[in-house]
Amino acid sequence: MAWTIKGKVKVIQQLTPVEDKKWDTFVAELGKGKAPIDAAKAIGDVKYTKLKGAANQFELRLSGGRRATFVVDEGAKQISQVQVGGHT
Repeated sequence: MAWTIKGKVKVIQQLTPVEDKKWDTFVAELGKGKAPIDAAKAIGDVKYTKLKGAANQFELRLSGGRRATFVVDEGAKQISQVQVGGHT
């Protein structure tokens, strides 16, 4: 079963083509049924990290200055409250 993105993706800063390709690859891997951690591994070194003090909130590095953050719901196979382009 494929993972889905619930709600709109909030773009904090416009992504560069390289950052955009990483994000698109991550989303495509979710669509193939990979869990977010495995989708992140498919991109390469993106430093997939659970954020401290936040239940089930994670981030992945799109570049030195931009991140994607989201909440993971394993049971529903969804990510939500997605923000891309900022830096946490």
